[in-house]
Amino acid sequence: MNLYKLHSNPEELIGDETIVPSVQYRRLSQLVKQRKAPGLMNKMKNRLINTDKEIKQIMDRLKNDPWAAGMIARHILDKPWPEGEPAIAKHPYLALLYARDILAGPFPAGEPAIASERSYAFDYANEVLRGRFPEGEPEIRKSKGLWKKYTTNVV
Repeated sequence: MNLYKLHSNPEELIGDETIVPSVQYRRLSQLVKQRKAPGLMNKMKNRLINTDKEIKQIMDRLKNDPWAAGMIARHILDKPWPEGEPAIAKHPYLALLYARDILAGPFPAGEPAIASERSYAFDYANEVLRGRFPEGEPEIRKSKGLWKKYTTNVV
């Protein structure tokens, strides 16, 4: 059903720009799958993403949403996405995943968020830094079990 045709003043309706991020992410994922041949190499996929106007518009809208930006980096691009990093850096879990799975190394912009959650701070130290994470230690210290693991296995 096209609400724009039924509405007396269609410009008052919310347009595509404000569709919830999960709907936009689904659309982006569908577009990438539709417009690429099966088995398309990453180089060709990146070219498609960089040249397709609709894909670029959706990605531009989603870059400020932490979950959508994280999912784009991880599942669509499968590589770092600098445009989405400021949003990803605000969410402890997504910042940890981005550092571990996409960057395969430290994510300084995400460290303040990661340090705010003891289990993520521990995982960041253990799995990403493979050493001390001073910024996360005050939070890790709040859990006797994690602190013991941290001092035994990480430090």
